[in-house]
Amino acid sequence: VNLSRLLNASLETDQFAELINKLKSPRVEGMVNIYEPSISLALAALWRSVNVPILVITPNAESSRRIYDQLHTWLEPRSPIYHFSEVDEIPFERYAPDSIATHARLKTVASFRQRFGKAKYPLVVSSIQAASQSTLERTVFDDVTTTLVTRDQVDMSALTKSLVRMGYRPESTVEVPG
Repeated sequence: VNLSRLLNASLETDQFAELINKLKSPRVEGMVNIYEPSISLALAALWRSVNVPILVITPNAESSRRIYDQLHTWLEPRSPIYHFSEVDEIPFERYAPDSIATHARLKTVASFRQRFGKAKYPLVVSSIQAASQSTLERTVFDDVTTTLVTRDQVDMSALTKSLVRMGYRPESTVEVPG
């Protein structure tokens, strides 16, 4: 069920209009109390009204997943909503990181760095734990990012070497992203 059309009613309230006007200031500090059942509605309406990237930090993984799932109910299906998930890591242990979780985290980071045309800025939901786990430095991320566009002429050998240098492994059959 998509409730994106109901957002317009919430945008017409005086309190919401006042909040949006405050947020359009160059530097703003403020606090808003939103009760649990309406958090995702308020975030969806806020994101739709301001043209800036939004990062929502929740106290735990369950609440970040719940808000992320609820946002899909309030916003259009192709809205750039991302869940920045935790990485299950054990300190001082050697392990192979979960490639699906790593891919999702990198995709989320990329959403802040790349915007094509008139695409909306991202809305990212993260737990405090996920936000505190390190990723790549901005300069490293920018250096190893390769953007391919439809109809680009690509030297496959050079592209493959570049991807291997970035950490990808050549596989004969690909079954999962990353």
